[in-house]
Amino acid sequence: WFLLPLTDQPLNRFGHSLTTICLNTIVLYGGMLTLNVSRKDHEWTFHVDNLPDPTNEVWIFDGIEETWENRPPESSVHVQGRAFHSAASFSSDLEREDKADRCQESIFVFGGITKAPVFHSPKLLDELWELEFVKE
Repeated sequence: WFLLPLTDQPLNRFGHSLTTICLNTIVLYGGMLTLNVSRKDHEWTFHVDNLPDPTNEVWIFDGIEETWENRPPESSVHVQGRAFHSAASFSSDLEREDKADRCQESIFVFGGITKAPVFHSPKLLDELWELEFVKE
């Protein structure tokens, strides 16, 4: 194990996903930025009735440069923040000869939880979203 000395990185969170899109690139999506817990008699309790707001942040980690970049999606569509979802990368370009340059074109995000607009209780999601990446 090696702890990477990083700056300009995502805030601490839980319930997010990390998905590889290239040999040296990963995408961090969503999660919750704080946790409402209490401790009594050396036991931690998670309060589901008072969940923090899930985020819809997208962060890209470059494993060569060891840097993070906050990358807001270039779309007018607003995807609701979520946590405890599943994510997978996908590419239709599997025939490329240069495997080192082979990158996934998008990630798919399914499900998770968010906060219901009324009473701020957990709301389960059954949506499938695709986030496409533009090759530079």
